[in-house]
Amino acid sequence: MFNFSDEAGAEFFAQINAGSSLLHLLASKKFPAKSSHNVVRRIQILMDRGLDPLAEDARQRTSLDVAAVCGSDHIMKLSARNPME
Repeated sequence: MFNFSDEAGAEFFAQINAGSSLLHLLASKKFPAKSSHNVVRRIQILMDRGLDPLAEDARQRTSLDVAAVCGSDHIMKLSARNPME
């Protein structure tokens, strides 16, 4: 998926006017449990490319904040596996 997006010239660091990133968007969505592993893997790929899960939007919310409010366990599980130092 991401290789195709790279070839098409996708901008992974783009933000909407409110400063929300792709991680904020993914954190706001609930995915079926059966696809949770794939979502977490893709989020990890985005983070490996440099997207920061602690980057704040215009309302000073990180993607982890959004995940907690929206009940997006896929992001919260990723955070639990990679605790901050």
